[in-house]
Amino acid sequence: MGRYKKLKKQEEQFLLNRLRNEWEAAERAQKLHTIATVAKQGGVVLAKSILAFTVIAGVLTVAAVAPNAFSAYGKLIGKPSRRFYEKSVFKEELRRMRKQGFVQARNTPSGYEIRITPKGKTRALRDIASNLAIKKQQKWDGTWWLVTFDIPRRHNAARNGLRENLKRIGMEPLQASVFISRYPCAEEVWFTARLFCVAHYVTIAHINSLEGYGERMFEITKEV
Repeated sequence: MGRYKKLKKQEEQFLLNRLRNEWEAAERAQKLHTIATVAKQGGVVLAKSILAFTVIAGVLTVAAVAPNAFSAYGKLIGKPSRRFYEKSVFKEELRRMRKQGFVQARNTPSGYEIRITPKGKTRALRDIASNLAIKKQQKWDGTWWLVTFDIPRRHNAARNGLRENLKRIGMEPLQASVFISRYPCAEEVWFTARLFCVAHYVTIAHINSLEGYGERMFEITKEV
């Protein structure tokens, strides 16, 4: 998602809360296919699920429950949570993450006890940030969210990075420094702007009517 500064505590917490909320929704659904869907929407692909689970659970205990399966236990929302992994996939993923220094693992009477390392936490947070997206609503309420910015030329790299990432999170460009969304996006936009240290150049407005942007506006309106 481009080069940006080191995450601050506030930004780390935003990402962890976003990931935790996605997994909490999956827990309430209590369906494996829903868990996979919600996790993907939260920026976690299957190959990174152990790392993501560990970064929000803190400590993960994984034990064999069948000849070809492992079950992982940890606390996500104040109560035990469980995930199942195919034995061969889990062992390969754990081996790879230990080799790369993302996690530490030790054998206990209950199974593997997995803890994330600072390097692993950084990787997990970057993965979440790279897959951050504006949450779409089932029904549009008619409000347009407008983002504008006026960033000096001396910050050209940051300006380009901001543009690239506003598109990536789901905003539509109307002009070089004007972006629009049909869905609430303030949290995602401010997070993105802070990553590139340009938040003080950014303005967000939500309005009920928008005209005069020609063909591009017509295309976006047709999608509503």
